[in-house]
Amino acid sequence: MLVWSEADPMVTSGNVEYNQLAGLMKDAGYGGDEADESGFSPFPGNLNILIFSIPEYAKTLEKCGGM
Repeated sequence: MLVWSEADPMVTSGNVEYNQLAGLMKDAGYGGDEADESGFSPFPGNLNILIFSIPEYAKTLEKCGGM
């Protein structure tokens, strides 16, 4: 999720795939996604996945036959 806000009181937010962020930032004049003084990106990526408790998930699949 990227939240974009300028002097305008309206704040725009939307989902941006991580591989698209650098290009979007460069096009907007922000220089892209570059490491800060910590050596890391100030815009960390998102795994963009759901995480389940595998043992509980397996039990549920066994009970319902995967349906």
